[in-house]
Amino acid sequence: MRHYDEYVDIVERPGKFEGEEPYVPYFYDMAMEGAQDDVSFVGDMQIDWFRIDSEDARMFPELEDEVGDWVGIAEDYQGFIFEVDEREVEKAMKDYREPPVEVWGRFTGDQSVDEFMKVAADQGYTNVREAIHDYVLDIIEREPELADRFVDVEHVVDKMEEFVLEVMPREDLRDLGLSI
Repeated sequence: MRHYDEYVDIVERPGKFEGEEPYVPYFYDMAMEGAQDDVSFVGDMQIDWFRIDSEDARMFPELEDEVGDWVGIAEDYQGFIFEVDEREVEKAMKDYREPPVEVWGRFTGDQSVDEFMKVAADQGYTNVREAIHDYVLDIIEREPELADRFVDVEHVVDKMEEFVLEVMPREDLRDLGLSI
C-alpha cells in the first residue's frame, strides 16, 4: 500500500487520476484487487462502491467525517478514473432513461434531423454515427457545462443516432451519401 503523499502526487500529475481526490487512486487500487464493497452499473459503466471505514479515514484525513458513508469510483470512456456520488448516479440513470428526442434537442437546439444530416454530408461525412460523435465532442469542447449534464458520450451518440433513425428514412440518408 502506498503512503498518502504518493496518492497526492498521483492526482497532481497528468494522467487518469488528474484532479481527483487522493483517495480515488487508493480505492481504484482496491477495486483492481476485487476489494470493493458493492458494484452498480449505469448503462455499460461500472461503478465500484466502497464503505469508508476508520482505516480509510486514518490514511485520508479528508474522509474523517465520512466514516460509514459510501464513495464510488468509475472509469469514463477515455480511461479517466473519477469519483461518483449518489446524486450523479441518480442523474445518470435519468439520462439513460431519457427519450432520444430530448437528447437530440439538448444538443442541437432547433436544428432538425434533416438539416443536421445535410450539413454533415456537405462537410464530407459518410457515416451518421461518426458525424454525430464529432458533433457532440465539438459541442462539449465549446460548451463544457454540457459535459456535466451526462455521463457517457457514447450514450449520447447512441440516443441521437436512435432518434435520427426514428425520424429520417434510411433511403434519405443514403441519398445524402450517409451510411448507418
